Amino acid sequence: MLSESSTGVSSTRTQSTTSIATIQTAATTPEFFPSLVESEVGNLLHANLFSLDQREVVDDDAESATTELATDVADPEREKWVICLVGLPASGKSTVAEHLETYVNRVKRADLRFKSFNAGNVRRRYEKQLTHKFDFDFTKSATQRLRELYAFEALNELTSSLIRDEIDIGVFDATNTTKERREKVVQTIRQTASEANVVINIAILEVCCANISLRRYNIERKTTNKDYYGMPREEAITDFLKRVEKYEKIYEKVTLEEIDQLDVNYFIMSNVGESFSYNCGRKSNGKNNVGRFESVLLQHIYDFLLHYRSTFGQHYLSEVEKFYKDGYKPVKQVLATN
Repeated sequence: MLSESSTGVSSTRTQSTTSIATIQTAATTPEFFPSLVESEVGNLLHANLFSLDQREVVDDDAESATTELATDVADPEREKWVICLVGLPASGKSTVAEHLETYVNRVKRADLRFKSFNAGNVRRRYEKQLTHKFDFDFTKSATQRLRELYAFEALNELTSSLIRDEIDIGVFDATNTTKERREKVVQTIRQTASEANVVINIAILEVCCANISLRRYNIERKTTNKDYYGMPREEAITDFLKRVEKYEKIYEKVTLEEIDQLDVNYFIMSNVGESFSYNCGRKSNGKNNVGRFESVLLQHIYDFLLHYRSTFGQHYLSEVEKFYKDGYKPVKQVLATN
């Protein structure tokens, strides 16, 4: 099977990479009725991108930025990957993961086997056996234990599928909003890979939405998911905003220092493909912004993010605009967050 490394871990990043490249792929996304949205949600939904020392940022031009695969990449048939999502609720993580699978399978490689493993789905399975729903109050130790149980059960299902060679790429779909959680996820993957003598690569894909109009629209769509089946719209929105509030209180931004400490490949996309940044050991040749990725999948993710706004984002943005023109009805007195 995949026994190319005695450690079970393959790193596709160059050592000690300390810069991150940022590419602007579209104009700044407009806000729709921001004052009205803020009157409804208070201080919520203003999550910013991670903090970067601007001296460490390499800005690329989207029109001239091109990449090429290194000539000595591993056989793509033998690559196994975990894509670990990071992002607050209603940032668009699950949708982006679905779009990535569609893009890779339809545009790049139809034979790559994708599967997403969602911690929320594990939680819902357990809730069927309980008399009450998960309360998302992370100040309670019991809540934290359950949160970790659900997340790492999903991660175990993912790594088991990779080891059994049932999939090539597993997406770990959870918020993963704290540094401690991300470190534990990476350690768990590497330990599991080592014990199974299987090479598993790791990439973090963070999805950030700092545009409050977009996140509020995403929350509106949440009212129809399995958590809120049969619940009145205003009650569902109020409940989800309370959940967002709890996550935003514990959210820790990803930093360059953390990326280097974890030694993982990293991408972040903001505002439906308005821009993206990455740190994957890309080796620039200093000419025409051409770089080399050490992995087929990393190249695919780069291309996906570069074209995300035009391929997937335009339809979404038209739906957002339609919602605010025709259907936005703020709920009354949602939260006292000021």
